[in-house]
Parts: sequence; C-alpha cells; structure tokens
Amino acid sequence: MLRTTYKSPSSVHLFGFSVDDAELFRNIPPVIDPTVIRTQIDLQGWSIESLSPNTTQVTLVEQSDPRGWSNKSSIPQVMMTTLAGIGEFSIKHGAPPVATRLGGAKALSSRYDVEKETFRYEYQSADARRSNSSSTATAFPLPVAVRDSGGSGSETNSLKSLEARRLLSTIDCEIRCDADKWASTFVVVVDPPQISISALRRHRLSTAGGGLWLTIEHDPVSLGDEKVVITVKRGVSAPGAKTLITCNGHKVKIDQEEMSETDAHLLKKQRRSRPTRAPLDQPPALGTLRKRQSTMDMSINSAVPLEPAVPPTPSTTYSRLAMPLARWYSVAAESTRAAIIPMATPSPALVAGSSPIDAAVRSLAQLARIHADRDGESTDPFGWQPVSEREGLKIEKKVVSHVSESFPIYRAGRIIEGFTAEEVSAAVSSLRKDECFEKPQRLESYGHGISTSQVSAFTTFPFRSRNMLVANVVARASESPPLTPSIHPSTSLSTIFHASTSSFDFASIGFDSAKYNPLILPNGNIVLEGWILETIDPYSHEQYAIPSTRCMYVGAADYSGNIPLSVNNVLNTSLPRSILAVENMLKTKGPPCRAQTPSMSIVMPEASATGPWGLEGSDADKAGVDERIEEDDYSLTVTVSPSVSSGDKWDGGLMPTLRHNESRTSVNSTRSTIIDLGEDIRRGRKDLVVCEVYIGHGMIKSGADISIRGIALPVALHSSRNSESIMSYNLPQQQLDLPFNVSIIALAPSVLQSASLDPSAVARHLLRVTLPTSEYEAPITDPLTGKSAPAPRPRWYLDLLNDGAVVQMKMKTRKLEGEPKYMLDEDAIKVEDEKKVRNFKAVENRSPQLVK
Repeated sequence: MLRTTYKSPSSVHLFGFSVDDAELFRNIPPVIDPTVIRTQIDLQGWSIESLSPNTTQVTLVEQSDPRGWSNKSSIPQVMMTTLAGIGEFSIKHGAPPVATRLGGAKALSSRYDVEKETFRYEYQSADARRSNSSSTATAFPLPVAVRDSGGSGSETNSLKSLEARRLLSTIDCEIRCDADKWASTFVVVVDPPQISISALRRHRLSTAGGGLWLTIEHDPVSLGDEKVVITVKRGVSAPGAKTLITCNGHKVKIDQEEMSETDAHLLKKQRRSRPTRAPLDQPPALGTLRKRQSTMDMSINSAVPLEPAVPPTPSTTYSRLAMPLARWYSVAAESTRAAIIPMATPSPALVAGSSPIDAAVRSLAQLARIHADRDGESTDPFGWQPVSEREGLKIEKKVVSHVSESFPIYRAGRIIEGFTAEEVSAAVSSLRKDECFEKPQRLESYGHGISTSQVSAFTTFPFRSRNMLVANVVARASESPPLTPSIHPSTSLSTIFHASTSSFDFASIGFDSAKYNPLILPNGNIVLEGWILETIDPYSHEQYAIPSTRCMYVGAADYSGNIPLSVNNVLNTSLPRSILAVENMLKTKGPPCRAQTPSMSIVMPEASATGPWGLEGSDADKAGVDERIEEDDYSLTVTVSPSVSSGDKWDGGLMPTLRHNESRTSVNSTRSTIIDLGEDIRRGRKDLVVCEVYIGHGMIKSGADISIRGIALPVALHSSRNSESIMSYNLPQQQLDLPFNVSIIALAPSVLQSASLDPSAVARHLLRVTLPTSEYEAPITDPLTGKSAPAPRPRWYLDLLNDGAVVQMKMKTRKLEGEPKYMLDEDAIKVEDEKKVRNFKAVENRSPQLVK
C-alpha cells in the first residue's frame, strides 16, 4: 500500500492505495504462501480539518475489495470502529509528539511507542531539499516538465533545478508537543547534539497552532552524512508543576506567546467554518499556469532523458531515479484523477438558448406538480421511499420522471410552529451559508423575486466543491382558501413556492466565469430545489401553535464531474436538512426583514402558459428590483416612476367623481362647499409610498441604522456598461435631493397572532418610506379669486415624473448597548402607534401574475 500526506495550515490529508508493480516498487514482498489473499484498496484516506480553534472534523473514506470469501458488508462496521473513541481519547490523553516540519533534510523514520511513551524521529541531511532563503520551508522537487519560455522549444525538467547554486543553511526540525494533556515535563535526547534549540509555548486556541513547539537546528557541514536521531520522552512531573524541558541533560528556556482573555474568549466562541478546499495533487503555481493557458506537458516523454555519456552525479542519479517515479506519477494521477481533482468535467444538462427566467418558471411548474401530486400518494405503488429519519426529520426519495430520470428527488417535511409562511419565506430567501452550500452571490435580479445567483456546493472528502449557477423564483398560489371561520374577508391562507434550477444556458447571462469562480471549481447542476410553504389554518383539527407553517423541501443536485452516482445520492440525502437550519434560524434569531410593498414575488402562471413572459397587475408607480436579506443587513432597491392619470388633472372645472358620503355637504352647494371638497380630495389622496418593510426581530431588539438614497433612473441605467436596460448593483454617487418621509409604525397583532394564546408575542414594526406628492395633486381654492388649482410642483417632483428614480434603502443592525433606536442619518426615528397614526392603512401586498 502506497501512502502519502498533504498538509496545510488548517487541514491534513492522508491517501493510500494498493500497488503491485514490482518494477517500480522493488520492496514489495512476493506472495509465497498460496493461502494468502491480498486485499485490493482502491482508495483509503483520512481528512483532518480544523473547523474552529476548538473543533476538528475527522473523515475516513475507503473503497476496497477484501477478495476471497470475505464480505464487503463488514467494511462500514470496521470503519465505524476505527473512528469510535478518537475524540474522547484526544480530549482525555492529549496528542503525542509529532514532527511538523523538516528543512534541508530527508526523513528516515518516525515512530511513537505507545507502551514506552517515546517518540523517535530520524533524518539525514539532503542538499536537494535545502532552501536558499531560510530553513523555514522545504524545497521539494516535483517530477513535472515545464516548457522553456525562451522560444527554442526545448523542454527542461524541474529536477534539473537541483543543479543550481544553493546557499548553505541550517537543517532544522520542528516538533510539536502537547504540554496541556500529554505531559508537562519532556526529556529530549538529540544525537548528534544540536547547535541550537528553542521552545515556544502557544495558547491552545492560537490560530498558529496551540501547544509546545521545539525547533532543533544542525550545521549541515559538520553533520555531513551522519544520521540524526531525536527522542522525546515523557518525564516525571508532579501535579500542577510548570512545563519543563531538558535536552541532553540541559534545561531549555520556554518562550510564551501571550494571549488576552478577551481574544481567548472570542476564539472559543468562534463559529465553525469549513477550510478552503484546494487541489491536493498540484503545486500552487499550476492553477496560474492553467489560467494563462500554458502548454504544460505531463506525458511520459517529458521526463528527463538518460545521458549515459555524462558521469554520474547526485543530480543525474536522482533524475534517473525520478524517471520511473515520473512515469508512475502520470499513471497514478490519471487513474485517481476522478477521486482527487476532476480536471475535465462534462457540462451540466442545459437547455440550449434557455434563459434563467424560462428555467425558473419551468422549475416552478415542476414544483407545483409535485405539490399537486401529493393527493394520490396513498394509491401510488411507486411512491416516495423512506431514506432516513433523524432529529424528527423524515427524508424520502422518488424518481420523478417529469424532473429527471437519472437523479431521484429527495424531500422532507416539517411543521415550523410560531411563524407564518411569509416569515419562513423570508428566512428561506436570506443569503446564508449552511452545511450544503456556501453563501450565494447574487449575479442578476429581474425584479419581483426572480434572480440568478452563483453558489458553491460542498462535497465530501476527497472531492472538490462544485460551482453552480442557479435561477431562482418566488411565487404565490393564484387562489388560496379563506380562513374558516372568516375573521377578515381579505385574509386567506398563504401558499408560497421557492423554486431554483440550473437548467439554462450559462452563456445567456454573459458573465465572466473567472470573476464568480476564481478557484476554477468544476461545474455542477441544481436539477431542482424547491420549498413549499403553507400557513396552517388555525381553526383546523390539527393541534399546532398559532401561527404555524407546513414546510416541504424537495431537491436534487448533479455534482457532475467524476463523482460516482452513489456518492452523488449520499450528498443529495443531506439537502433536505436545510429545513432544520431554517427552523433553528427562526427560533434563535427570529424572522428577518421582508418587504411588504412592492411585492417581491409573482403569482404562479397558468399551467398551459409558455414564454415569452410578461407581468399583469404590477404596480404602475413602483417596482421591486432587488431584495437582499442577510444576517445583520437588509437592502431593498425600488424603481419609482409615478404616473398621473387624466382624471387626476385639475383644470378648474373638471373634478374627480365623488360618492355622496365622501363629502360633508351637498354637491349643489355654495363656494364654501367647493373648498370642503378640495379638502376631501387632499384627505382622500395619499402620499406616494416608496416601500414598506416589516422589520426583523433582531433589529427590533437592537435597533437599526437606516440609510436611503435616490438616483435618477437614466443615470443608474447609463452607469452600466452592459446595456441601457440593465443597471448595476453598485449605484453611482449622483444622488437626487428627494424629501423622503420615514416612519416606524408599531402594528397591532395580525389575524393569526391575535388568534394565538401566547401572551409573549413579539412586537411588529413596519418601516414606511413615502414622498409628499398628495399636496401637489389635490386642488386648492384661492378664496380671493375663487379659482382652484393644485400647488405648484417642485423641481424634484417634476424630475421624478419625467425621469423616474431608483431608491435604495439599507438597514443594518446596531451593535451598541442601550435602548434600541432607529437612526436615520444620525437622527432618531420615533416609533408611532398604529392607532395614533392619522389615516394609516397598510398597503395591500399585490403580486403581479406571470402571463404569456
């Protein structure tokens, strides 16, 4: 079995696989006993990754064939037994000494005797591994040929760089010891004696690595070819004694790396995060060479040719030795390419010429069909098959033919109590990182909840993450049954759909992949990902908290590349666990901010409708362009273009039609009655509502900093380099002087909250942003002349009517201690009671319908 190790500051990977080529590996013992059967190990490896300063993730993978009469079913149990107790043993007994770095020498052996509690490390000087600059790193030659850039076309092997001039530097060996658990007294024996030794003790939560670090240095000239043997033993120490190190009988001074209690507390509470994945079998410069489309040749012919006429030197001898190693390296890299780093991956199954909007609507229709097919599940012989059930979440799978014939769809359902479907929908729409996906990057937004994003999907060791482009849409059911009994005639149960897919032509968005995929991750494909959120009728026979939401998640992903289908299905099994992450987010942090108006969703189109698509019933004055919900930040971008209908224009004689009960006097009255009618018109008209946002629970408790700015619509469009109809997320700095009126309104409990018996209901705050337009549209009668006309329109209003504007509102959670406040440009905004606000009426959230 051939094993190798890859190390980085945050992870250690160990690989191994069987070898049987006796020509390359002459130390392989021949099989003499005919009763001996050798196991074939295709891949066996350990992945040890640091998730936080006090958390480490250990993963063991193995694919092997015991051969003979042995059964493969015993392998999982053996793997579980191997992993069992590792964490408990490490916490209780600590880690034995280990060599972490060796510069200017080659290791001969490394062994830890468990019974004698002794670590023994042997190495020998090697000029080829000595660094020119310092001894803090080891220069390992790589058997890879690189074409000479001089234009002669000749190829030089990187092994020839060994013949270059090298400065003589010290040979250093670094050993890490656990002074907290393993031992507090260390006895070190170095033979031959070192020229210097140093010891550094770091805090156990240090980002540079906690523990006791010994650095032992030798002079390569005086050492020659002599072998160095370092032995580290556990010394005799009394309980509570200080750390003590003796080397060859002499006491060694220990330097301490100080860390404040505040820093230690922050590191202890640091969140877990996955380390950055990097290709393990390529040097750091190889990615740069690929980006520049270098003509690198890793074939067998690129090895250094033998030159018999040249007398043998250490360099040529090493080159000859590297020739079979280079040939084996090429063969092994080709055979294990699928397991380590997929270099050439097939493109996901795309629909040629399909746009993200078409793909999103198509996935929405698939999700609606899955939702409708639930009624006949009890009579379907090929229904959903159970996969697993853990933490109260039952995961099922089924091959849905109208979605994919190759990849089964996985689903899970759960009742989230205490939250409405709108609140759960806001949590689902939030840009967050979970155990399956990295935090999404918004690439394009088409308004009304339709967008295109880039996301990195995590895989399992030893495969790389996957780059995925996803089209998203948020929609509501066209018809919802009313509450029973009806408390409010306009209130109905909500059914919200979130649908995502990657089945569109990536070339249609026109983005440079080097910008959104700088790590050159292989492409993957979201076959279908969807959420179905339904508010439960509070008057039904089901005994749930009021309000409650029935959530269903369905999803399937094609991780593509060379990942086996079985591994792909295992990864898909963890997708429905996103429900637990959303539920935990809502119960720990509360519902996030969400837009009430303009609507950031659409009404589902008819099943028979096809593209191209249009919107019917959208607000003529404003449109929601982009909404971003993050952990502590919220932003909403709205385009405003108010229109004045002909009936609203006042020419002194024509007046809008009024119902009789809207005026205080008869229509056939005197001039004073006309003044009253003008006041009625002003009172009946409302200011232009730019946006209304329900403030999240976190901002209600801590307060928020609010910023609003407006930019002329032509300026925002011309700032984009792509098209006159596309604006950039980064709006220009040229702002309009718009007189925004910002108010925070404390709302009464909703219909569902009022039906709840929980007295600790969280307050609801509504942020409303308006522009004072009513006074410039309603008629005012001059008592001297008797003429009626609206007030003169100011410059900002004329510009708004002619050009329109883009309004961007941002909110950020305040981190300051004290009473929560809402601040707008350093001015505090007072929270007003809904009952005390004059003529307050929440704007109804009307989503436009997608039509052909």
